[in-house]
Amino acid sequence: MRMRIAASIFLPPIRDGGLVLLVWALLAGMGRTFAAEQSKPKQSADELFTNNLVPRLRIEIPADGMAVLRSYEWDKKMNGQDRTNVLATVRDGETVYTNVAIHLKGGLGSFRPVDDKPALTLSFDKFAPGQRFHGLQKVYLNNSVQDPSYLSEKICREMFLAAGLPAPRAGHALVQMNHRNLGLYVLLEGWDKRFLKQHFKNTRGNLYDGGFGNEVTNRLDINTGDFPNDWSRLESLGKAAEEPDLDKRLAHMGEVLDLDRFVTFVAMEIMLAHWDGYTMNRNNFRIFHDLSSNRLVFLPHGMDQTFGIFRSTPVSTITPQRSSVSSASITASISAASAGLTALRFSGRFIVTQAMPFSNSTSTVLPPGTGLVAVSVTWSISLPAGCTHET
Repeated sequence: MRMRIAASIFLPPIRDGGLVLLVWALLAGMGRTFAAEQSKPKQSADELFTNNLVPRLRIEIPADGMAVLRSYEWDKKMNGQDRTNVLATVRDGETVYTNVAIHLKGGLGSFRPVDDKPALTLSFDKFAPGQRFHGLQKVYLNNSVQDPSYLSEKICREMFLAAGLPAPRAGHALVQMNHRNLGLYVLLEGWDKRFLKQHFKNTRGNLYDGGFGNEVTNRLDINTGDFPNDWSRLESLGKAAEEPDLDKRLAHMGEVLDLDRFVTFVAMEIMLAHWDGYTMNRNNFRIFHDLSSNRLVFLPHGMDQTFGIFRSTPVSTITPQRSSVSSASITASISAASAGLTALRFSGRFIVTQAMPFSNSTSTVLPPGTGLVAVSVTWSISLPAGCTHET
């Protein structure tokens, strides 16, 4: 994918609570490259995410496992049942994976019952130590019911990576379950230590799951990490954001938060109109405690509704939500001139996706020469011969 990103973000001082970040973030052709990453030998997972391989996955789940999956609700509290893993066999061409742990995933918008088009989490080594799927321990199969283009996740994750922010990679897969064709899925790299090792020297720190509507002051779930009962660094971040002395606040925040990456994280979420992310909705995010720097790093997640997808109107508020970190650290005023996907190609069939212009609908006054964002992306994907996909 080739892309051009141009952004100018004006960050005025805030005096009405929260942290002040006196930073002007310019993302102009930002494409941080890391020599260390470039020198690493390619792993087999690269064929899924960089070589556009679209595997055909045949999932076989016995009747008792299907009965468990049929009892799932999107809200786990509704039936008092956690999303228990069931055992499955997964076939990828001639390769057979046995004892694969599988459960349904998704929230209010993306959860679908197992007899519909379910979103799935597959853990290949949970009950079969050492088993890997193209080098991966865990993958997610997203049904993309909220993104008819099936491309938002892939494009946005590559853009975050180009901006120097770790993000699990995305690809695609064709899925069949118990001889029922489920069609095209978005295949995502799992949140685990294998992923963290690609981006951090020390992976012992906790990876916190932001969930929905949570803040750093909440007791966030821990996806992985060597300290299962430790939320002390998040507590320190919350306290720093509440420091009333504006001169001390920035210094305290910088002691516990990777400020450079956080500014980039917020800027990218706003540029991509990621209205369902942390910055604008306190949803879809992870936080990693990088023990090498002893600072927290915010990581993006759930980018299937970027570029204004499924907003009630093309005009989308882009001001960070008043959360203890975002609004406490940054007020970013960006007016987007245009943003959208231009086209994609499935099996030689040319399909034009939506272009969603959006603009600043807040009362923020943009200084002359600031607040202009232009995002232009072209992407193509080829499915195996004989396969078609309509959107």
